[in-house]
Amino acid sequence: MPATDSNRPATSTSRIKLYNALNFIQSASALTFSTFAVIHGAQIAAAAVYGVDVADRWLLLGRPFYQDQHLESILVTGSVAVHIVSSIAKKSLGHKSSTTVVLPFHSGTGVALIPLTTLHYLLARTLPAKHFGDSAFVDFGHIAWGLQNWPILTYGLHSALIGASAYHIISGTSIAIQRVFGRSRKNEQGDPLKKNQLESFKQRSIVPIKPVVVGVISLFLLGGLIVVGQTKKIPLRKEYAQIYQMWIPLWRS
Repeated sequence: MPATDSNRPATSTSRIKLYNALNFIQSASALTFSTFAVIHGAQIAAAAVYGVDVADRWLLLGRPFYQDQHLESILVTGSVAVHIVSSIAKKSLGHKSSTTVVLPFHSGTGVALIPLTTLHYLLARTLPAKHFGDSAFVDFGHIAWGLQNWPILTYGLHSALIGASAYHIISGTSIAIQRVFGRSRKNEQGDPLKKNQLESFKQRSIVPIKPVVVGVISLFLLGGLIVVGQTKKIPLRKEYAQIYQMWIPLWRS
């Protein structure tokens, strides 16, 4: 028994170190994916401000940054996979950080985003690539077709995706930045306790602002989605219809 008791502090320290490492990995992967999210969100927002034609140009211009053979596996699929795995690993340790200041449903929206992003990725990336051999030229007309012909399903999916993404990203960005970039200041002189208290105060002070930011961004992006849904010229209507039938097998008649 004494030997077991003597091992407890070492075990506890190891678990804390592992948890802190997972914190860093989780936060770094979140910020990596946020790079893609900001680019893609700006493309949707462009539709609300400048119209679909400009949004399509932004879509095509932005794709080389996140649909490159190597960059996509880092910015999109890779960062999401790492974020999910590290989050699950953290949960399994059962340790909670006292410095984490996020909105109430942060974890819930994260879980919801797994099926939402998967469905969107299948619709916008995987199935067009399967149908055409490439998805690099697919524009907002693809989503517009779904919004016009399957409005409940398509609006429902993308509205939920916008809301959950905005909530989850805005909720966790500040703490993710602190965890990733705050580590570089750990060797600065000063009282560590006071620094932690100050950082905790800063994090808590911006919590009331986060729901407002989430609401503004969500409404703005939903406005862009509505504008996309009003697209009149969709040259590849037949092809997009076939892709949607691949997306939901029950649609086939």
